[in-house]
Amino acid sequence: MRERRPNRTPPSPAAEAGPGGVRHVHHARRSWPVLLTGKLVFDAVTVPLLVRSLAHLTVTPGARPFIVFGWLLATWAALVHRALARRPLPSPPTRRLLPGTVAAAVAAIELWALTLSPFSDVVLAHRAYDMRDFASLCAHPGASFPELAARTSTGGHPTALFAEEHGSDPVATSTGAAGGAAATAPDPDDIQLVACSRRVRRQLDMVCTYDGGDSKLTTYRARYRIDVYETRTGRRTASHTMDADDNDPCPYWLAAGGERGSEEVVAAPADGEYQGLVDAIAAGRAS
Repeated sequence: MRERRPNRTPPSPAAEAGPGGVRHVHHARRSWPVLLTGKLVFDAVTVPLLVRSLAHLTVTPGARPFIVFGWLLATWAALVHRALARRPLPSPPTRRLLPGTVAAAVAAIELWALTLSPFSDVVLAHRAYDMRDFASLCAHPGASFPELAARTSTGGHPTALFAEEHGSDPVATSTGAAGGAAATAPDPDDIQLVACSRRVRRQLDMVCTYDGGDSKLTTYRARYRIDVYETRTGRRTASHTMDADDNDPCPYWLAAGGERGSEEVVAAPADGEYQGLVDAIAAGRAS
């Protein structure tokens, strides 16, 4: 009976030298067109969200382009690094340079679009993205939006008012047309003036005590200064003052959330008072 022996592949020189058998390692990679398309879609979604977030944070308009372009540079660099790092074996120089060259070309096209397209004025902070952008003129005196309409000598002056106690949301707006608050809200591109309300003084009004003096409510009267700025230049054009006093008696009970059962309330102008002032500013009636 003939003896059968298993067939064995002779070891390669590399195996005989000690490293063992050579294995072919393959990493699944998405094609460059798919990666670049996905990155462009990602940027188209995230850049407007980033601009909107900067508006919510009242970041100075001059810092916006640096933040947006810094974000784009970081994400593009991460994409190229990740794509090159996934290569299992060294590639010829031409193949290693091709992905980076293509990515750089696409990034340059995107940069060109962001600096020359209609959206470029928003990215470069030459005009506002939404109404919250104008809060930056209150937080950063001297800021401006140079592509917005200049203040007209006649007619209405669309105005938005922001108050420090309300954050970056406008408290009142007006086009200056007849109808005041009932009129159509102005478009951000039409805003000529921004009014900024800041508390400049507070004065003790009364102290209400509860539970034998263990809890108390302290109320204050306050004075607010409303500075008016031209959106196109950032120049202050007028200042107004407004006194606030709640004139309310002590409440019957107190739900204290502060330390040792103490609460403080500082009076602030009502929204209706702010609206009346903004209507007068926008119509050119405020002195």
